[in-house]
Amino acid sequence: MNPADRYPITPGMWIRTEENEKFFFLRYSSTGHWGFFSEERHHTVREYKLPLAGLKPWHKERCP
Repeated sequence: MNPADRYPITPGMWIRTEENEKFFFLRYSSTGHWGFFSEERHHTVREYKLPLAGLKPWHKERCP
């Protein structure tokens, strides 16, 4: 099954984590259950690997 069918986010989207952090979704992991994210769109910034479950697109989130 395609990861895009299981999760409401796709590479190229901004997301917000449960800890209220904003990240840019770069790509899926090889298993499709994790994603690689960065704080900016620039390709030289540090990448973070996060589980995809529970993440939502930035536009669907409400800022406190």
